[in-house]
Amino acid sequence: MNLKQVIKIVVFLVIFGVIIYFMCDIFEYKNNYMTKGYTSYKNCEEGLVDAVFIGTSAVNRSWIACKGFDMYGMTVMTLSIDALPCWLTLDMIKEAYRFNDPKLVILDMRMFTIYEPEKVPDLSVTRSRRAIDTLDFFSPYRLDMINRTLELVSGFEDYDMSRFDPSLFFSFMQYHGMWADDDFAPFEEIGSEPAKYLGFYVNGVKSIRIKKQSWPVWSKGTQELTQVAIDNLNEIIDYSKEKGFELLFVDTPYIMKKVESKRHNELCRILDEKGIKYVSYSDEEWFIDPKSDDAELARYRFNVKKHFYDSSHLNFDGAVIFTRLFAKYLDQNYDFPDHRGDERLPEWNGKYDKLKDKMKSLKKKHDAKIDAEDEDESDSDREDKEREEAIEAMEAAGVE
Repeated sequence: MNLKQVIKIVVFLVIFGVIIYFMCDIFEYKNNYMTKGYTSYKNCEEGLVDAVFIGTSAVNRSWIACKGFDMYGMTVMTLSIDALPCWLTLDMIKEAYRFNDPKLVILDMRMFTIYEPEKVPDLSVTRSRRAIDTLDFFSPYRLDMINRTLELVSGFEDYDMSRFDPSLFFSFMQYHGMWADDDFAPFEEIGSEPAKYLGFYVNGVKSIRIKKQSWPVWSKGTQELTQVAIDNLNEIIDYSKEKGFELLFVDTPYIMKKVESKRHNELCRILDEKGIKYVSYSDEEWFIDPKSDDAELARYRFNVKKHFYDSSHLNFDGAVIFTRLFAKYLDQNYDFPDHRGDERLPEWNGKYDKLKDKMKSLKKKHDAKIDAEDEDESDSDREDKEREEAIEAMEAAGVE
């Protein structure tokens, strides 16, 4: 083979690789809040992120980064994925450190407390795809996510999936059907814009919707975590000690089921045993009796009749309360600098005022009690259904 032939082959491979890259960027699992939140995090100047909050969709429906900034000048950014599985959490942490050097890593406790992947294997792959498709195509941690997912599902009994699934590497093989969508615009699918409100997801009218919830179920008992959760929890803790960063586990408010409460208690027991900090806003002490007329207490407690738009997610009013509480906790327990007025963070200054204006506009246009069945299914609605399905699968398997 002469030099000319080698050059032709190299040129062909480069062109082919570029085509594959853009095909994967166009045809992938698109969810604006995940890709935009990821883009915002990547774009933040190195050294300016105080903490990164990693977890499920509940994270950026609960934590309003620009309000925390408005209150104390802290920059606590989110990297959240719909139902982010615990076996990919370490890779998300490593990905966070590719772009910045946060002093604190905050982890959503829900990633470890529910869901047995082998009981709902198709859902396990779907959840993994969301994270895999969000990361940069050439990220080394994206490749590790794929490998972890393949290793996981290959161990499921009676699950028909090849040990090597190329669609996990090349998303267009999974989502090429998008061509058939009437509103599909391929060139608009290339790349992603940064999040408009620094990670907090304004989910249209659902952000102001009020959907009355039943009282959560709190149990005093414990239920063992899945082996997958335990293994990944230990791996994350060991990695944090090796690299020298601090961990904080947080449970955002939601309507707990019995099995979730028991596993939550078990996770707290393990974290206590290992000396890892955690704070849980899903505990009974943070909920107020809906009949209470204590106006001051109502500013710092969650009302099941006012602050949720489904059983897993807070509405904007609930998120304001969570952010008020959690920002105060962070300010009292961590020495974060006050970045307010920092010229390197122009997009942060005044952003909360713009968000409040957006919420006021939504409230004027829509009835806050709008029926969810009258709207298209949102990503968080889907995740809420998946949560119910996962719990049903556990209960059917005899997990109480």
